[in-house]
Amino acid sequence: MLSGIDLKAEKGQMIAILGSTGCGKTSLVNLIPRFYDATEGDVLVDGVNVKDYDVDTLRSKIGVVLQKSELFSGTVAENIRWGCETATDEEVKTAAEIAQAEEFISSFNDGYDTMISEKGASLSGGQKQMVNLASVMAMNPKLLILDEPTSQLDPIAAEEFVACLTRINRELGTTIIMTEHRLEEVLPVCTKVMAMEDGQVTAFGPLRECMAELCTDGRYMGFMTAATRVYAGVSKDKKKYHADMTHNEDEIHANESVAVDNIYSLPVSVGEGRSYLAELLKNATLTGGSSHESELCDKTIEEEKTFINIDKNKMTVDEKIVSDKHVSTGNDILVCKSLCYAYDKAGDDIVNKLTLSVREGEILSISGGNGSGKTTFLKLI
Repeated sequence: MLSGIDLKAEKGQMIAILGSTGCGKTSLVNLIPRFYDATEGDVLVDGVNVKDYDVDTLRSKIGVVLQKSELFSGTVAENIRWGCETATDEEVKTAAEIAQAEEFISSFNDGYDTMISEKGASLSGGQKQMVNLASVMAMNPKLLILDEPTSQLDPIAAEEFVACLTRINRELGTTIIMTEHRLEEVLPVCTKVMAMEDGQVTAFGPLRECMAELCTDGRYMGFMTAATRVYAGVSKDKKKYHADMTHNEDEIHANESVAVDNIYSLPVSVGEGRSYLAELLKNATLTGGSSHESELCDKTIEEEKTFINIDKNKMTVDEKIVSDKHVSTGNDILVCKSLCYAYDKAGDDIVNKLTLSVREGEILSISGGNGSGKTTFLKLI
């Protein structure tokens, strides 16, 4: 499962572990709190082999947040105290503030005394993950391990969750190790990055050095941020243009890899990507505005606009396609009329007068933020 893994995390670092499903990311982080033990090699926490710790002592140093947060039936405060049973009311509130859960908890009629349904069914995915994080932060851990914590969250909730982690790392100095597939928000705030494949480390190092190394391997391009992919796209087009002009067959048939000449010029965040494109346009303008760089920049920007527009309007596009195809054919296979549901009689409706019909053979996409009622609606069916 894992072979020859070497990883060193220094105090206050934030490390992202990336790789395809089944590459060993979760297996690796599960060795740290001793969910199971390594068959060879050692795992050290604070310089001590984890096997030499009492398990409770070891896990008091480590906070773990999984991709699917599990809450129990009880009050919000009781769920937060799951991380530290002796936490005072003030410490519970502080943990919630650190996890940025204070605002939505305070909006409940009963605040921290609000009852949570079994497995957190009365909370949105983002709210459950924030309460789970608050529970972990009540422990005041030295090390925070997160296994794909945003996988169940919508893009907005995921962005807010990563911002919260960044603040915990920067302001409290908590060391963070996280596995992730959605890296758009994660990579720009990381100290180091590790890439894995088939249980082995393929790259590990400071953010820009590791990203530059991964750019030379086309297999990892899908893990890059949009800014890095734009940079890679322009670089590949330049490479192809040069190959076409010189008729260099080796270059024409080159793979998806991109060499990064200067790691500090490699854009990672959205802001850096904009600066890179602006500089590219500026240089093209200074050379007369008709250079190949100008054409590449225009092409890249247009492609990025098209991608973003399609992404943001995906549900509208899908509905139009389905409507055009099935407007007068097929029988209704599902009909819902004025559907309402609340978790308790005194509570607000989670689903409120929802009416829809789905015809046989249709594919219906339901979109909306965490807490909008998507999962609740599906459970009603």
